[in-house]
Amino acid sequence: MPGGLLQAQWRVLRAAASDVWQGRWPKSYAFTFVAELGVLLGGLVTLKIAGDMLGPTGFGEYAVARRAVSVLTFPLLLGLGISIPRYVSLTLAADPSGTTAAGYSLASLCIGVPLVTTFGLAALIAPAWFARLFYGDPKFGFVTGPILLAISGLYAHTLVYANFRGRLRMWSANLLQLANLAVAPAVAVVTSRGSAAGAIRVTGVVWLATSAAAASWSVLGRGFRAPGRDVLKQATVDLLAFGAPRVAGEFALFGFFALPTFYVAHTVGEEPRRITPGHARRGRDAGNHDGLPYPLGHGQHIRSRRVPRAVAGGRGVALRGLHPAAGSARRDRRLAL
Repeated sequence: MPGGLLQAQWRVLRAAASDVWQGRWPKSYAFTFVAELGVLLGGLVTLKIAGDMLGPTGFGEYAVARRAVSVLTFPLLLGLGISIPRYVSLTLAADPSGTTAAGYSLASLCIGVPLVTTFGLAALIAPAWFARLFYGDPKFGFVTGPILLAISGLYAHTLVYANFRGRLRMWSANLLQLANLAVAPAVAVVTSRGSAAGAIRVTGVVWLATSAAAASWSVLGRGFRAPGRDVLKQATVDLLAFGAPRVAGEFALFGFFALPTFYVAHTVGEEPRRITPGHARRGRDAGNHDGLPYPLGHGQHIRSRRVPRAVAGGRGVALRGLHPAAGSARRDRRLAL
């Protein structure tokens, strides 16, 4: 069975390479499964890199922020990720010129931009409340801006990806999916210099940039015919009528998976940190002249700090501070299954 699966994948890649060599996009849809597998593996690699580079507190900040981005983005989409492919494909079949389909693409922007802008402004006005909602502590208000930027980027990615799918440009859609969801988060963590907020911010910027570039390339390559006002109005009504009833399902899908993360972030308390001579000596030996065993990132405090424990995929990673025990200092990292 495994050998047959590998042979099938090899045939897919050979057929794709042959199509590319002849100057056309490959027609096989098997690449979609390859892309989704790449996204899954990319997510695991990203979490591994984040755990190694961001430290205990930084990993908790990063994991909660990524959950918040997912939980908030998809309800804000109002089902556009489902309704756009449906109506774009239907209108292209009825009107091959693409004018009507362009109306649905433009209508998705008319729906999404005001919605995300309004939500973002409301969150920026009260960042402490936003942080308390997801982290249980207003001290994490500095993560609000990066989270909103990532929400905007993921929103833009979803709109462009949905348009590619509706036009059956699956290779463009899958390449965008791989670039944004498999590669970009890992690169952002690597370049963040140990800052969870920086990693989220870079991720949002990359998502926005790649989505804008892909959309511009599509428009310039195939042209854009502005739809009439009546077409735009009808497209807006159709997208909302088909997509909005699915918001509850989207929220349930992403919200229930994220509830353990937010629950743990709210219930973990302030943990005292006493810097002993042993801590300071090991910190200086490690090159950290502040006397700490590892560098503190933004939002981490020497005397007391809140350490959110990140829950991913049903497993909780309990990340605690440094405590002296039995006359010696030790780092306590526990994996709570």
